Amino acid sequence: MDICIKNIKVVHEDPKDGRDKDFERAYELMQRAECIYYLGFGYGAVNMDRLKISSLADKITYGTGKGLTQKECSDAVRLSGGKLNPEPGMDCIQLLRNHVDWD
Repeated sequence: MDICIKNIKVVHEDPKDGRDKDFERAYELMQRAECIYYLGFGYGAVNMDRLKISSLADKITYGTGKGLTQKECSDAVRLSGGKLNPEPGMDCIQLLRNHVDWD
């Protein structure tokens, strides 16, 4: 539990505390990915901005929308510059079963 607690990233914390290195690394990995799956992602403006999602090259993306309204999903599409398209009501297992080619 102590290991988990030490690795929790709270997005609203001061970006000058060195935590943005993790966001930069995530962005680098997403740039190289063929497909990106957003599982349990909150689609908050700060999260998307720090991950630079709107500046990613065109990628195949899928995202969960469990508990999100249609408006919240539409807001995510808008905030991401069309790079995200979360599916309302879809949880992680449903998304993976519907969109991952396991072959």
